[in-house]
Amino acid sequence: MKFLFILFFGITILFSDTTVDEESMFLVYQPKTSSKELSPQVKSLLENAFDMKGAKYGFGASSNVLTDCSNFTRKTYENLGFLLPRSAQEQSQLGTKIDKENIQAGDLLFFKTRGVAIGHVGIYIGDGKMIHASYKLKKVVVDSIDKAYYVTRFVTAKRLFLD
Repeated sequence: MKFLFILFFGITILFSDTTVDEESMFLVYQPKTSSKELSPQVKSLLENAFDMKGAKYGFGASSNVLTDCSNFTRKTYENLGFLLPRSAQEQSQLGTKIDKENIQAGDLLFFKTRGVAIGHVGIYIGDGKMIHASYKLKKVVVDSIDKAYYVTRFVTAKRLFLD
């Protein structure tokens, strides 16, 4: 337990917009730009997502050790009782469509990659960032959605939480 606290404390130093919830000792991401408090469901989702940060990438993989983008979102939401389909394309059919200007932490972001209409998915965490399984970096990482690569490939955003 002491190791986990030290690990999370170290991560907190790296991210000025994160805090450690002392009761549960979990890393909780709190966007700087949001005036609205995150719902408990979204906080849990982001905790699940950050638990997988650093997991190695494997195209078509379906475990917690190796993952691709759609397996990452699937596993993250699964821990909250949501059963998402396996592919990014299928996941893009769920939820309520959200304009890019109105995205909130927990929303799924979909991108056109590999020549297919929807080939990549990530989870928006706030402040213009998403957490996703990166093919290029071969692991689960946090990235800016304002990078030219993502701006030119953005297709849609979907919200599964309505609270």
